[in-house]
Amino acid sequence: MSYDIVTCIDKLQDDYLEHFGTSKQNKRYQRLKMNITKLKLEYILTSRKLLLNDIKLMERDLTELSTLIFSQDKGLFDKNHVILQKWYGQKIDIKEVTVLEYNHIIKAHEQENRAQRNSRTGRTR
Repeated sequence: MSYDIVTCIDKLQDDYLEHFGTSKQNKRYQRLKMNITKLKLEYILTSRKLLLNDIKLMERDLTELSTLIFSQDKGLFDKNHVILQKWYGQKIDIKEVTVLEYNHIIKAHEQENRAQRNSRTGRTR
């Protein structure tokens, strides 16, 4: 890839994260990856064999967390997608709708649910 494309992709990813944020699990995942990288770099610089144990333990934690994140998210996404489509009253083709449009639909659904909960309890926001 050329430098311009890489820069553009980085900018899009930064904008996405700034707008939508990330989950605690994803933050932990990124922290683990960063710590593993730092330990590998330290091992390269110092040749301390003890670091290899720490690296292996962290990589195991990363694998477990990765399995948890990616196995739960798919099932949870599918369930929430069906609920959202029922509320929206039509099929939402995830290949056609943009992330921003999908996020707006989710926010509208959340606002309506919040309003319904508040009306049942007699609270206003």
